[in-house]
Amino acid sequence: MLATHPEMETKARSECHDVAAANNGRIEWKSLGELKYVTAFIQETLRLYPTIAALATRETATDDYLPMASGKSYFVPKRFLEGSEPFTADKALRHGQGNTYYYMPFSAGAKNCIGMRFAMAELQVVVSNLLLKYSFKVTNQADLNPKQDGVSIKPVKLDMMVHRAATSFSTVDSL
Repeated sequence: MLATHPEMETKARSECHDVAAANNGRIEWKSLGELKYVTAFIQETLRLYPTIAALATRETATDDYLPMASGKSYFVPKRFLEGSEPFTADKALRHGQGNTYYYMPFSAGAKNCIGMRFAMAELQVVVSNLLLKYSFKVTNQADLNPKQDGVSIKPVKLDMMVHRAATSFSTVDSL
């Protein structure tokens, strides 16, 4: 998503630079809470492209009708959800306004992913450190329409160019 939204990449990179500059050129555990826009960008990406796409095992035989059985899971296509398009990281900055079940990359409720916080922290560190050092551009040959493979969403042909960022930190370390 960074490669397809250069203005958002610039905004996220700027935030990373500010946070790193305030922490001796590093993105550390204690500074992850300061990465509000980067976190919002990650959350918006996961909302549109969760690692597990669907838990549904079948489609309806007729439009708009599926008998509801107790204890069963149902998949509702994104076109029926509020704000499915366009991608905007600012949407994730609304602090829980709206229906929280529009964002479920780690499931929801009491049985959600036990590693959710660790995974988010890991994503924040990796994305932030990449932004401090590199910029990303997709090529004309890239196929940006991911395909579902079982329950996972996978890129088809994520063809991109990676360049050293114009203002990279030389002392960046991860956790």
